[in-house]
Amino acid sequence: MEVFEYAQGLLLRVQIADALDPPRSTGRRELANLKGQARDLIRSLVQIGQRDEPARRAAEAAGLSRAGWTPTQGPSLREDWHQALEPSLGPLDSLRPSAKGTLVAALVATVTQNQQMTVAEAEALRAICAALHVPLPMVPVGATAPR
Repeated sequence: MEVFEYAQGLLLRVQIADALDPPRSTGRRELANLKGQARDLIRSLVQIGQRDEPARRAAEAAGLSRAGWTPTQGPSLREDWHQALEPSLGPLDSLRPSAKGTLVAALVATVTQNQQMTVAEAEALRAICAALHVPLPMVPVGATAPR
């Protein structure tokens, strides 16, 4: 499945769900309570944007560090990014607003670690932000526009 197709489907599902049952309150959970889901989300984004193992490790380390966690040398990252991404989004939407901000900053650090952002990374980030009910962040200075 292409990232663009996945992102469009996710955006559509989020918008329909919100129209049928609008969110009533903000979440109350802390990022530390959902560390596994956040790591899966970061790793999914790494898979979308990085082609070789050293680049994947560097991008993952950047994201985990920004979230306040120590990067560890674990098993090779999953190839099936959408299977790890999808189950993470629901629980992560229940984060407190400040925790969502930290998570989004970690995601941005992940995709901009190499000072560039691909179209696929931008599409995935846009869909993830929509699913988490947070605004899409600006591309940091120093990162090139999606290509």
